[in-house]
This record gives sequence, C-alpha cells and structure tokens, in this order.
Amino acid sequence: MIEIHPSIDIETFATKIKNSLQRSAEIEELQSMSEIGDMSSFSKAVVYVTVVSVYIDETTYRNLADRAIITESICAAFAEHPKCKDVVSLGNYIVGVFNTAFKNDIDSSLDSVGKVMALFNLVNKVYGQTMQRDIAYGVGMNYAKALLVKSMGGDTPQYTWSGEAITTAMNLSEKASYGKKVCASFTIYNNLKEDYQKLFTKALLEGHYEATPVNIAMNKWINANV
Repeated sequence: MIEIHPSIDIETFATKIKNSLQRSAEIEELQSMSEIGDMSSFSKAVVYVTVVSVYIDETTYRNLADRAIITESICAAFAEHPKCKDVVSLGNYIVGVFNTAFKNDIDSSLDSVGKVMALFNLVNKVYGQTMQRDIAYGVGMNYAKALLVKSMGGDTPQYTWSGEAITTAMNLSEKASYGKKVCASFTIYNNLKEDYQKLFTKALLEGHYEATPVNIAMNKWINANV
C-alpha cells in the first residue's frame, strides 16, 4: 500500500526522464537476488529468479469470499518457501517470485506448487458437494531474467517486477488451465532433480513441460476429511 504521496515538480521530473533516456545507460544484471545485498540502497537491476504464476478463471468462483480465501491460501503456500521474495496478485493471476540461486531452491519451489495443487483439489471437492462447477485454474513456472525496480522509497519501499520471467510464467499458467494443470519452462525442467523431472512430460509441438504434481500428505487429509 502507498501511504506517502510525494508531490512532483514537473520541470525536475521531466528533465530527469529526458536525460536518463538520452544516455546509453546500462542496467546491472545479477545471477540471483542474493547479490543485491543492502536493499535500502537498491534502485534497479535485472535478476534471475523463478516465477510461479497461478491463473484462476474469475468466473468460476462462487463468490468474493471464496476468492479471498483461495488467494490467502496460495500466498501462504508461496510464503512458506524460505526463498520466496514477493507475492503479487494481478487480476486473474497470483504470482510468486523466488530467489533460486541453487538447483535445490527450484526443487522446493515445485514443493510449493504441490501444495497449491492440493489446495485446488480441496476447493473442488468442497464445490462438488454443492454441485458447484470446478474452479478453472492453471500453474505456470519459469526461471529467467526479471526486471526489479524500486518504484517507491521511504520507510516501506515498494518494488515492481516485469520481464521475461514474469510474462512467460503467466502465459504458461493460463495455458495450463486447458489441460495438465502445471506447465513449466525448459529452464525449470532442466534444473529439477531427476525424480522431479520424471513427473513431467514434454508437451507436443510446444517448448514447455507438463505435470500434475500434488502434495501427498495434504491430499491424504482431503480424502479422509472432505
């Protein structure tokens, strides 16, 4: 939330933009967020991250209360990951950004996805008890470059994400809603341990990999209690 709204001096504002655009400036590229160090002095950088996007067709919720519960639950499943750096909700998408400097960080991001998948199994089982149609959803995973920019300063800085890592994950999540529920880019698949790679199959005529991973313990609880 933005709580401080500093005023803009038009001449200073426009001059700064013009001068910045006229310079052939370069932006720092980092292999992981671990290289940033002190966020208080951070401005902007291109950084390699894993992005998990959950797409949900908003017309398939029963009501706004359900939407809030499901959104909170997905955020909790992401935030549990010790390397989760940010979670943002963008319309039909809930996007988690993970600092995956090591391959096992990407493995554990798939564990988070398994909990999200089990969450939807729970939701749809409850919906089925009232003859409500299933929630339509999909999950996309991508490891690539993202542009991280500090958009607001002050005591509680605000940050924005954009770039290939984000857009590809979002596109894959919507694509996943039409078939297998998880679509992962080659960069995700290639960095998973072998046991996790076995969960995926390559999509025909596509560059991504598909799977339906689910958290076994949570699924057992659902089958016993719902």
